[in-house]
Amino acid sequence: MSVYKVICFLEKLPFLKGRLDHHMLEVMTGAASAFVWRILGAVAAFASNMLLARFLGAEGFGAYTIAFTAAIFASTIGTAGLDQTLVRFIAICVANEDAHRLKSIFVKGALISLVVSLSAATALFFLSPLLSIKIFKEPGLMLLMRIMSLVVVPLSLINIIAASLQALKRIRESTILQVAAPPLLNIAFLLIINIASVITPVAAAVAYFISTAIVFLIGLLVWRYCLPQSLGASNAAISVSELVNVALPMAVISLMILLITVADTLILGIFVPPNEVGVYNAALKLAMVSTFAITAVSAISMPKFAALYALGDTKAIEMMVKHSVRIMFLFVSPFLLLSVFAPSLVMRVYGGSFGGGAVSLAILSAGQAVFIAFGLGGNLLLMTGKEVAVRNIIFLTSGVNVLLSFILIPYWRGE
Repeated sequence: MSVYKVICFLEKLPFLKGRLDHHMLEVMTGAASAFVWRILGAVAAFASNMLLARFLGAEGFGAYTIAFTAAIFASTIGTAGLDQTLVRFIAICVANEDAHRLKSIFVKGALISLVVSLSAATALFFLSPLLSIKIFKEPGLMLLMRIMSLVVVPLSLINIIAASLQALKRIRESTILQVAAPPLLNIAFLLIINIASVITPVAAAVAYFISTAIVFLIGLLVWRYCLPQSLGASNAAISVSELVNVALPMAVISLMILLITVADTLILGIFVPPNEVGVYNAALKLAMVSTFAITAVSAISMPKFAALYALGDTKAIEMMVKHSVRIMFLFVSPFLLLSVFAPSLVMRVYGGSFGGGAVSLAILSAGQAVFIAFGLGGNLLLMTGKEVAVRNIIFLTSGVNVLLSFILIPYWRGE
């Protein structure tokens, strides 16, 4: 079905009929374009996790998940909030047709991220013995974490490039680069390794590193190809301090949001063996499948929020948020309902050893429904200069999440 036919169908729905202005149509067109690739990315990520779960078993998958989560945390530090910052500044540059400032923003943002991500990767590499032996009490995690530390730099820079492409409204390229390409390549390398020998957590980590390195190199070529040549030029180059001042609150926000997402996995790894972490994380990955809807809509709506806010058109922003939430629920509600009311059936895709995650899947899916209902609010605040307010809200929320995890996990474990 074409993008045009999808939009014609949506326009006939009672809650959208006659209410779609040109801003909302642009969001829908961009989101529909990204939607296919988000679905492909979600399917590829799910397939990658399913292969890992089946090849490694619950224990090996749990160990891989802990190391992977540590690398994602370090990568978020490496991105340093510059992904959201670049979306905001580059979108304004495009609206003002300022090519010189646009290029300056990207180059300086990428260099800052390179330095920070290298520092984060080095820290993870040298802290791996402490984390694996003292914190998680699993000496075998050390080598796995050190290999995963190699992923930090390319993964951080992929996020920077994808965010910059998003600001240029190159949603397809951004989505493929950030969402679809890494898991698709990872699946290919996993299958190659499986043919040659037995897949171990270490081999899986090497496959993921090679995948991210290749995607990063492709991303550089795509950015150069997509860089607009027809914009005007000015001498208003951005300063590093100007970028950092905006990026720092966003970096804190990104870390706090990530902490909400990964704290459960990391804290669970402290109190339970890797096989239980693997079962829980399998349920978590399934619940997260529904987030493709909000990420697809956010990819095009965030630059629109920044541009419309700069023009003072708050009414258009309000209508855009309302209709976007309705459209997202339209697409994800079947999967969420199935995950909440028939979680055991959904968990069977991983195999018999993961059946214990059914209750976790039902709870996590219910939480995802709440996130989809309110998730665009945070993006809207970030794109309208309210990053400090979002930082404070997320800081409080993540603190509560960590505290409850340390209280409730041992309690339900009977410790």
